[in-house]
Amino acid sequence: MTVLARPPQARPAAAGGPGAGERDQLGQIPRDLWEALAADEEARGRYYRKVYWRGPGRCAYFLGALSSGGHGRFRAGTRPAAADRPGSLVVPARIYGYVLSRGVPRPDPVTGALPVIRHRCDEPSCQAAAHLAAGSPAANS
Repeated sequence: MTVLARPPQARPAAAGGPGAGERDQLGQIPRDLWEALAADEEARGRYYRKVYWRGPGRCAYFLGALSSGGHGRFRAGTRPAAADRPGSLVVPARIYGYVLSRGVPRPDPVTGALPVIRHRCDEPSCQAAAHLAAGSPAANS
């Protein structure tokens, strides 16, 4: 299993605020790899079993591993590793959940920047699709 906490080229958290390395992870993993991780049926099943679903409109808490800030961490993927690709990656659970519900976000056509996946409910472990939104770092503050 490969853990991608903060690749060497990513900003340190202090430079981009708390959790900047995690926030930037959406762009650190290629789009086709996000799509492959989301297509893995076994990984999807494990993800959904780690979420405590409380009902429509309510927060759905991640019951798996949590970061020090309370955000879920999930090992996505179970497929055999290719020569240039890991078999699985530890990713922020909210990003994996967003990709499952809406697909991989595209870069902003004007700036080219990828969005930040944030919680509308301000509950760091929430996985409810309706509570996850793509936005700017400023909107996430």
